[in-house]
Amino acid sequence: MKRWLTWVAVCLIATTSFAQHSLDHLLMDVVLDTNGDAYVQELRSMHIGSYGTENYIAMKDLPEGMDVKDLSVSEDGQAYTYDEHWDLDRTRGEKTFHCGIHRTDFGPELCWGVGEEGYHNYIVRYVITNLVRSYDDADGFNHSFYEAASPAAEHAAVTIRALKPDTVGYTVEDIWALPCFQATTPMEWERMNVTAILDPRLLVLQHPAAKAWAFGYNGELNFTADGGIMADNESTWMNEGNSIIVMAEFEKGLFQPAMKGDVAKFETIKERAFLDSDYSLNDEEDGTARRASLAGGDSTTPVWVNYLIMFVVGGLILLLLLLPVFGIIYAIARLFWGKKIDQWKWDKKVSKLIGQKVADLPYHRDPPMDGKLTCSQRILTALRPKDKVGIGQLIEAFMLRMLYKGTIQITSEQTEKGKVREVFQISMPEPLKTVGETQDHQDIMQLYHANMRDIIKKKEQDLGVQMDDEHLENLLHRLLYMAAGKDHLLQPDELKNYIEEHVLNIRPYAQMMNFMVNATIPLKLVPKEGAKEIYGFYKFLKDFTLVNEREVSEVGLWKEYLVYASLYGVADEVRKGMKKLAPDVMKLDEITSMLLAAGTSGVLVGSLIDAMQHSYRYVNTFRTAEEIRADKAAAMAAARAARAQRYSGGGGHSSFGGGGGHSGGGGSGVR
Repeated sequence: MKRWLTWVAVCLIATTSFAQHSLDHLLMDVVLDTNGDAYVQELRSMHIGSYGTENYIAMKDLPEGMDVKDLSVSEDGQAYTYDEHWDLDRTRGEKTFHCGIHRTDFGPELCWGVGEEGYHNYIVRYVITNLVRSYDDADGFNHSFYEAASPAAEHAAVTIRALKPDTVGYTVEDIWALPCFQATTPMEWERMNVTAILDPRLLVLQHPAAKAWAFGYNGELNFTADGGIMADNESTWMNEGNSIIVMAEFEKGLFQPAMKGDVAKFETIKERAFLDSDYSLNDEEDGTARRASLAGGDSTTPVWVNYLIMFVVGGLILLLLLLPVFGIIYAIARLFWGKKIDQWKWDKKVSKLIGQKVADLPYHRDPPMDGKLTCSQRILTALRPKDKVGIGQLIEAFMLRMLYKGTIQITSEQTEKGKVREVFQISMPEPLKTVGETQDHQDIMQLYHANMRDIIKKKEQDLGVQMDDEHLENLLHRLLYMAAGKDHLLQPDELKNYIEEHVLNIRPYAQMMNFMVNATIPLKLVPKEGAKEIYGFYKFLKDFTLVNEREVSEVGLWKEYLVYASLYGVADEVRKGMKKLAPDVMKLDEITSMLLAAGTSGVLVGSLIDAMQHSYRYVNTFRTAEEIRADKAAAMAAARAARAQRYSGGGGHSSFGGGGGHSGGGGSGVR
C-alpha cells in the first residue's frame, strides 16, 4: 500500500511540475455605471510556463441584453492589439501581444496571448452591459465574477464600487481614469484598496441601502471603508471549480438600470441564490429557511424526468459508496505526507517573497532589522505562522536586553535569618515616553493594513503606550520598578504578588502587548530584505555549532545572539552551542557567562523571566465575575447581530454553497 501511494504521489508531483503555470493574484476592480453597465479591470499576476497559447475568461449563461464589449489588454504599459476575429488555432507567437473576443454558442470568451515564459502582470479591461437590472422592489444582480480553472488563483479579490447618479455625462475615458483602475502591480492594488478611495464621483455603498452576499468560495465579503463591496479569499486557497459569485441588492434610486430583470421581484433572485447555501431569508433558527425538496411534485411527471432523477440518484449512491474509499486514501496520504506538503507550499510562498529558495539563503550574522525586536517579532511570526513568536519569547528577549543594559542588576541582601541571597536591583526608569512617531514605530506600522494601523494607533493613544522597542521596554522597566518597592530590590515572587494585587491597573498595558503579538500581518506586506535578514539569522542561530569560522570579535555579539535566540525560541540550543565553542565562559562578559553557567545566578534570571511570563498570562486571562457575565452576554448579542447582519446582506463570511441563478462563469485559465 505504501509503495502504491508513493507512486501516486510521484505522479501527482510530476503533473504539478508539468503544469508550470501559476496565478498568484487575481485582483478585480468593478465600477457600476448609473445605467447598470459594469466597468471591470482584472489584474492577473501570474507565472506562465512552456505550454498553452492563450489566457481566456469564459462568460456563460448571460441573460438577454447582457454582453461583454470593449476588451483591452496591456502589460508593462504596452497595449495589446485587438483582433476583431479571434483565431483559436494560431500559434503562441502569433497570439503574443494580441487579444480578442471568441464568440461561442454558450457565450463570449475573452482571450489574449500568454506571451513568453516567466512572470506577467496582465491588465485586462472590459465592460459588462446591463449587469445591474431593475426589479419592482430593488435593483441588483447575481453574477459570477471569477470561476477558477487551471491554474486556480491563490489570492482572488473583487472590489465593487458605483458611480453617483449625477455622473450620467461621464465618458468611457473618465471612468477608466478613476483611481481604482490605476494599479498595475499587486502591491499598488493592495495599497489602493486598503486605503480609502474617497473619490467624489463614487457612491458610498452602505448597508442597508446596499446589500451583498457571496457564494462559491471560502472567504469574506464586506463593505470597505470607502463604501465599496469586497469579496476576498485571502485566508484560504482557491481550487479548480471554485467561484466568486456576488449578489448585490440596491435601494431604488441609486441606479437607473436600462433593463428590467427576468422576474418581477429581486426577492425571487435571492430565493434562488440562497438554495443550498448557509444564508437564510430571515434570522430565525427554527428551520424556516427555504430549501429545495427532492420528494413531492406533480404525479404526472414526464417519463424522461423520472429517468433523469434515477440517473442522478444512482450517481449519488455510487459516489457515496466511493467516498469512504477516497476518504481513506486521502487520510493515509495526509498521514504520510500532509505536513511535508503543507510546509512545501508555505516554503514556496516565502521563497517567492525573498526571491530564492529558503534552503539556499546565506547566513545573516548580525542582529536583523537593526536590532529592533518588535519588527523582528512581527516579521518572524508572518514567516513562521505555525511556530508563532509569543508574548513569553518577546518578554524574555526584552528582559535579557535590560540585563545587558544594566537596567536590571544582580545584587545580594541579608535575610532576617542572617542568610545572604541574590536579588535583583531595579534602577529608576525614565519618565513614560509620550506617544510619537519613531523610526522603529514607522517600520512596524508598515507591516499592517491601513485599517489595522488606525485601530492600533487608537489603542496606543488611549493607553499612552506605543508599539515599539523603546516604549514596550520602558513599560516593562516601570512594572519591575513598582513591584520592587521602596528598597528597589526584587525577588521573582514579589513580582507575581504585585501583579496579582494590581491586575486591573496593569491589564490594559498587558492587553496592548498581547494585541501587538497576536495581530496578524499578511505575508505580502513583509519587506523582502527584512525577511531575508530574519530567516538568514534564524538559520545562523540554528546552525550555531556548525559554523566553524568563529572569530574572536564575533564573541562580542554573543549577548545579542542570546537576546534573539530567546525571541526565536531557540535559546536552549544556542546556549548549548556557545558552551561548546567557549567552554571557559568566565572569559566572556559577566551576564553572558552567568547565562551560560548552570549556577545560582542563571537560575535566578530564569525565575524572574518565568515570573514575568506567568504574570502577563495571568493578567490577560483574569476576569471578575461581573466581567465574565458581561462577556457572555456581549458574545451572545454579537453573534445574533452578526448573523442578522450577514443574512440581510451586511457582509461577513461567504457561503461556499448556493448562488444559483447567477450570470457569468464558465472557467478562467490558460489553454
